[in-house]
Amino acid sequence: MKNLFLSAFIIASSGYTLLAQSLYDQTLITEIEMFFSQPDWDAQLDALYAIDSGDRIIADSVIIT
Repeated sequence: MKNLFLSAFIIASSGYTLLAQSLYDQTLITEIEMFFSQPDWDAQLDALYAIDSGDRIIADSVIIT
C-alpha cells in the first residue's frame, strides 16, 4: 500500500516536474519516503479516499533522496 500511495503521489506531481526538468538530473531516480506516526496510516488514507472528504493525514517527516 505504501508503494501504491508513493506511486500515485509521483504520478500526480509529474505535471509540476515538467516545469523543473532543468533542475534535476533525469538519469537519477529520486526516492521519496514519507513517515507517519499512526500505525494504521494506510487504512486511514483508504478511508479518507473512500469518503472523498478532502481531509489529509500529515506526515511526521519526508525524506527526498
